[in-house]
Amino acid sequence: MCTKDISINYIVHNKWRRAFSPIMAHFLCKIKDENKERISFTIHTSYDYNYWETFAYNLVDEGIDSSVILYTDTLNYMQKIKEASEIDLGYSISLDEDVILGNHAWDNFIDGVYLLKYTNNLLVTPLISVEVGSVGTFITELCGYGLDLIEFHDIYKKTDFTEIGNKWGVDYSSLNECVSSMEGWSDSEFYYFVEKINHYYKGIHPIRISIEAQRKMVKTILKYYDSFVKKRNLTPIIHNRPYFTNHVYAIRTDVWRNILKDNSLFRDAFDEVPLNLFRRKTNTNIILLLGALGLHGTYTGIGGDNQMEIEDLLLRGLYEKINSP
Repeated sequence: MCTKDISINYIVHNKWRRAFSPIMAHFLCKIKDENKERISFTIHTSYDYNYWETFAYNLVDEGIDSSVILYTDTLNYMQKIKEASEIDLGYSISLDEDVILGNHAWDNFIDGVYLLKYTNNLLVTPLISVEVGSVGTFITELCGYGLDLIEFHDIYKKTDFTEIGNKWGVDYSSLNECVSSMEGWSDSEFYYFVEKINHYYKGIHPIRISIEAQRKMVKTILKYYDSFVKKRNLTPIIHNRPYFTNHVYAIRTDVWRNILKDNSLFRDAFDEVPLNLFRRKTNTNIILLLGALGLHGTYTGIGGDNQMEIEDLLLRGLYEKINSP
């Protein structure tokens, strides 16, 4: 009999993204029984308690231990994260509300948590569609090195990095020269120049700020849906980019708790920078699981209206795929 050792924390932040939850649950409920026994699923929300209570009951009916924590303050991302880190299980998964994994990806992710037994591994994460450091690997795992990859590269080449710096307080303008000097596109070459930027916030890639690239990603996932959800071998590799955007990850709970209590690591009201600074400080690894493909909806850098339009395209397409005979 398996021992419950993984706390999954579903961080509900934006009201309109509730539409992701039935699809997330559709796949989570199909994982292996032995993995259901390992997990406890906690929903952290500031709204629609009745909806989330019913959602939790439905997960329990499917054999997944589940509960809801209701917060009164709506602007409380870090409150939810810190509360999650106090749940007394050996490992914790932080799961943003707009992340979806297929059931085989979930099984590989849960199985891959064993890699955290090695103290030089800080995080374990699925291979996510618009995670800035691994998007190229995601695309090639999803659909190979064909025309779709070339089309992404063509979009990347058109990206202007000047305007986004005004929003985040970082001068990314040097990346324009880097991109224009490339014959084609090279993630390795791009990140060589990202590493040179004298700022703690290195979470930049065309996929993060390009409406066209994020729309293309949605269409590519729907086009290769069967590849997205298929069963794959669990293949861990080290994330070797200068920054990790943390839509979903697993971490040892005691390590997570200590990071969140270290105020010297914080630069804003989120945990992304502290995780990246701690990784650099301790020279520890982030492990990507090539056998666990997942999707993240969109980034806020493209604006709310564009986000909702692209996410609506994604969700309608996924519902159609799931409900097709």
